[in-house]
Amino acid sequence: MILFRNQTNLSGQRQVDISNTLGKIQSFFHHHPQSPHTDILRASNDPAVGCTNVGRSGWHNDGIYQTRPFQFQTMYFPRVCHTGGETEFVPLNECLEYGLSVRERKWLEGVWFMGGG
Repeated sequence: MILFRNQTNLSGQRQVDISNTLGKIQSFFHHHPQSPHTDILRASNDPAVGCTNVGRSGWHNDGIYQTRPFQFQTMYFPRVCHTGGETEFVPLNECLEYGLSVRERKWLEGVWFMGGG
């Protein structure tokens, strides 16, 4: 993960330009009228501001429902709530390689993670 702190007034076009340097953008979602660009998913708890119920299932992997989930994702948070709504970024490969006991590793042998399609 690369984090750029204190970014302000990042335009939708600029975010799309930055994202395009990482690869082809996959736009597969509903475009909210408040979104600054058609390739940007604008999520919010307020339906007047953005798409609601995004990631509503709790812990999830973005893009997991695709046959080939995307490799990169850019996010820009112009406003965040001060309490609640915590987001955790977990590197799954490292989690599986280093965060499991010998017993847990044995249990996972031969188990494959596959996204829906």
